[in-house]
Amino acid sequence: MSVTPIPDGTPDWGPILNAQLNDLQQQVTSNFSTQSTSGWTPEDQGLIAWTVDPATVASTLAVPTGSLQMGMVSIKKAVTAVNITIGVQTAQVTGTAGQNFAAIYNSAGTLLGQTADQTTAWSTTGNKVMTLNAITPLQPGKYWLALLVNGGGAGPVILRGGSVTNTVLINIGTPTNARRFAVFGSGLTALPPTFDPTLITSGVNSWNMLLA
Repeated sequence: MSVTPIPDGTPDWGPILNAQLNDLQQQVTSNFSTQSTSGWTPEDQGLIAWTVDPATVASTLAVPTGSLQMGMVSIKKAVTAVNITIGVQTAQVTGTAGQNFAAIYNSAGTLLGQTADQTTAWSTTGNKVMTLNAITPLQPGKYWLALLVNGGGAGPVILRGGSVTNTVLINIGTPTNARRFAVFGSGLTALPPTFDPTLITSGVNSWNMLLA
């Protein structure tokens, strides 16, 4: 936090002092909102956010094809997103070129950034750091990280938080149009530029996606 001293002898310093106090309060509020009182945070690992703490992943599953498979992240301060990372444990089977992507959407369902086609990348195992097509500035708010998978066989098997089958519990307390884990669409072969959040359904898979 910072404050500019008022020079000695300044006349009518009351308004100046009040302005500085207001600025200081805003700095305190902003700083407090970005701090965690305990626990390990994405920032501790050089990340912006994650859908699931990678240290807590407990299961894997093939990503279903033809729909947006989404996990929401909460951004507390202005940041710039560069890439999305997932861990592929089993390679995708016969992916369809030009139809496999990772992306980021805002809470209104607007596409903000996407990766290049990941068909080749997902055909092998390992951590996949997928660069967004443009540096994406994000203001405080909630955003969905999304995967779109298509191919002639099973999608890539990736890390997830656990084998939860209760969609009510995994999304407890979230509005129907802002599920933490959600699914949109069917038969999709390209990322929609927008979607209606009221049409999402609750996701059962807590996909592990990292934003940096």
